[in-house]
Formats: sequence, structure tokens, C-alpha cells
Amino acid sequence: MSIINADTYHKCGECCKCLLTTRGYKTAICNGSYIPKLPVSVEEIELRNSKLNDIGRFSLINIRLHNVYVLVLSGNSIRYIHEEAFVNLTLLAVLTVNNETSLSVDVLKKALTKLSSKFLKTLRFTNNNWEYIPNDMFDSFVNATIQNVHLIGNQFSDLNGSAFRVLTFCQNLVIEYNKLSKIIFWNMQRLKRLGLEGNRLAKVPNFCGFHDILFPKLKILSLSENNIGNIDNTSFICLPKLEVLKMRGISIVELQSNVFSSLKKLKEVNLEKINTLKRIENFAFNNTSLKKIYMPNCKLRFDLNERFNHYTIFKFCPNVNYVNLGLNHLPNNASILHSKFKPLDNLRSLLLHSTGLIDLPRNLFTN
Repeated sequence: MSIINADTYHKCGECCKCLLTTRGYKTAICNGSYIPKLPVSVEEIELRNSKLNDIGRFSLINIRLHNVYVLVLSGNSIRYIHEEAFVNLTLLAVLTVNNETSLSVDVLKKALTKLSSKFLKTLRFTNNNWEYIPNDMFDSFVNATIQNVHLIGNQFSDLNGSAFRVLTFCQNLVIEYNKLSKIIFWNMQRLKRLGLEGNRLAKVPNFCGFHDILFPKLKILSLSENNIGNIDNTSFICLPKLEVLKMRGISIVELQSNVFSSLKKLKEVNLEKINTLKRIENFAFNNTSLKKIYMPNCKLRFDLNERFNHYTIFKFCPNVNYVNLGLNHLPNNASILHSKFKPLDNLRSLLLHSTGLIDLPRNLFTN
């Protein structure tokens, strides 16, 4: 939340501060032992580092007088939420529960069953130290149009995608910075962005169903900062609409031929900081839709011919217009550099910082 100024149009409640956000919402941030009566025009309420450890049936009763669209519970050491505590939040669009490490996920699940989902669009359950998500966590939202689910910074080691089966309108699912080593997905027809960054996945999850494609509209996938040790030409075959693939900091040793060739809509691939990468096969970047290649800080030795073929490395991705190879080692050899970059007729940006190059050969870029 970006705050631009204190709101002086009304006196705010005790232990609360009223502010105006950059989005134009009037927000009350409270840290007392209860939520007092607030200015009627307040639309967002954040309970932050308060003394309200137990939220009873009527603890949020003063909210009923407001058109509250956003409720944030953050760092309050909440232990209990009555299953009807959210009954009066009939206009809620965003619910955030952050850094509530004393709150059981099962207690919250019961409270969610009474929460109106008519206008609900975003759920953020982050940094709560939860070890699992119940398979029926979101069952009360079967007819909801929730579009965004964030489960960042918990302690999940495995996850069954059946927990999201009723969220048929979900477009963004972010399960980053957990401890996931295993995940089984279910069909999510409208999903456009999937974030799995910062987990412990040893391989690319299976995105193929038995009879159909699980994520037919997925455009952005992040697998960065995982333990993934191998990707091949079958890893992404069931992602027909994928445009952005982020794999920064994974653990592959080689980039195999045709690994991206099944991704007919791919525009951008990020392979930054893969320090284990030693070899790039001839047809690794065989993809005519690809526009941007990010490979900085891989510490690659492009002067070793046995590790890559400078004639073919970019030969089969002619539409690439951006390449970042900074913080790798490139040879001061005009012939190799010409051969390497010559196929990139559409190149507009080339980043070669800290590569050991003394200068670029004349006429390197004819276009």
C-alpha cells in the first residue's frame, strides 16, 4: 500500500490513523485492542501489530457501517477467529492475512465459510508459517470470481492442487518462497500467471493432464530459485500460450536442444545466475517467437568451443531483439563474435558488461 498523505477530513478512531492511498482509497490503520468507530468514508482497514489476539463474533462489528473493500490483518499474533467474524464484510474485494504465525490455517478456513464472496477478487495468505493448505480450504468459494491467490512465504513442503479446484476464475496463483518439493496440479482453465519461485523443486512439475491441458491460458511461469537439475524438450509441452519463462538460479548443467521449441508463443526466457550451467547444445534456442534472452551472471565460458557452438547458438531464434550476456566470459575473437551474433538480424539491445571484452570488432552489427 502506497500512502501519500494523512487524511484530515475526519477525526480517526482511537488507536487508528486515517490515510489516503495513491489509489484514492481512504484507509484506517489500527493497532489497538479493538476496531473503534471510524469515519464512514473509510474503505480499507488494516489491523497491524495490534492487541486484538482473538477475533470474536462481534470484534469487527464497527465495520458493518462501512463499505469496506480491503481488510488486512498483519502481525497481530491472532490465535482465534470466530467462524462468523467476517459475516458483515459483504463488499470485501481483498482479504490479506500476513505474518499471523499463531493462527491455525484450519481456524481461518472455518471463518472463510461465512465470508461473502460476491465481490471477492484477491486472497493473500502470506508469511503465516503454515505447513499445509487443507484440500477444502476454498470450497466455500465455489461460485466466486476470485482472480488472485497469493500463498507466499509459508512452509509448504508438498501441495495438492485440488485445493484450488473450485477457483475456476483464478488468473494469478503465487506460491513462492515456501519449501515445496512436490506439487500436483489440477485443471485451472483461466490461469495466466503461476509463481513457484524460491521453493525446493528438483524437477519441472507436470503440467499435462490425463485427457487435457491443465493450464491452457498460462502466459507467465516462474520456476526461479529452485533446485531443478534438468529440463528437456518435454518439460513445457503442455503450455501452449506461455510467453514468459523465468528460471533464474536453477541448477541445470546443460541447456538441451529444442527445450523451448514446443512453446510457440514464447517471447522471453530468463536464465540469469545459473552458475551450474556448463554447456549449451546447438538447438537450445530453437524458437522463432522468442524476443528476449536473459543470461547474465551465469559465469559461462563462451571461449571454450566444446561448451557451445558459436555458429548455431542464436541461429534458430532470428526474431530475438534483446540479449543480456553480462557477467559471463566472452572471447576477444572477432571471428567468433561475428559468427555468434550474425543471425540476430532484429537485435536492438545487447548487454555485454563485465565479460572481459576489450572492444567489439568492427562491423559486428551490419543492421
